[in-house]
Amino acid sequence: MGETPKTALHRFKPGVALCFHNVRIHKEHWYGPVHLIFGRNNVNGEFWAMKRDE
Repeated sequence: MGETPKTALHRFKPGVALCFHNVRIHKEHWYGPVHLIFGRNNVNGEFWAMKRDE
């Protein structure tokens, strides 16, 4: 079985980005599909995230 997005985010190293396509976000109402990109800066290790709907 593959790695889940939650466990993958804890394991990726600085300089690596993870892309998840056609994700639907939900709290009370569905939003999406969107593209989510998570990464870590390769210089200082800072976490970053982006959401795109295009």
